[in-house]
Amino acid sequence: MKTANPITKGQTYGYATVVDELPRRRMPCGSVKRMIQCRCVCGKVFSVQLNNLRSGSVKSCGCIRNAFLRTASLRHGMSH
Repeated sequence: MKTANPITKGQTYGYATVVDELPRRRMPCGSVKRMIQCRCVCGKVFSVQLNNLRSGSVKSCGCIRNAFLRTASLRHGMSH
């Protein structure tokens, strides 16, 4: 099956690097989405919809968000 927008292994989007293209997945609404397997900079392998990866709404496996939330929730200790 030919795809309209080819994606190659090794392309990076944010902190994710494309490993492979997975079989298409049918969503509950009936649409069919292209799925991509990626490797994050932390080493975790995860799957994501191609359109979410290309739009920038997914940049990592979630490790970057978790690291940001850890540092954002720290107090500066200078309240008094």
